[in-house]
Amino acid sequence: MLVRKNRLQKLANILQMHNQRTLKKIAHGEVTKGSRKVGRPKMSWRECTKNDLKTFNLSLQELQNPTKLFKHVNIHAKLITNSANK
Repeated sequence: MLVRKNRLQKLANILQMHNQRTLKKIAHGEVTKGSRKVGRPKMSWRECTKNDLKTFNLSLQELQNPTKLFKHVNIHAKLITNSANK
């Protein structure tokens, strides 16, 4: 849960950056050239954050308000942890 919360916090920080920042360009960019090894591709940071948003039932708009975001994430983290322990 801690890793997912940290990833969402970093995503929220990136979304608040100016569009000219290098990190924001990299986070929203696409790789157009290159090749991958045979087999299932590793999950990218973007795919991981999409899964985290789905897990915590959040949208990108909700990441804009950090106070609500972390209250929401903490509540869902407790629910997920409690259901896993049963």
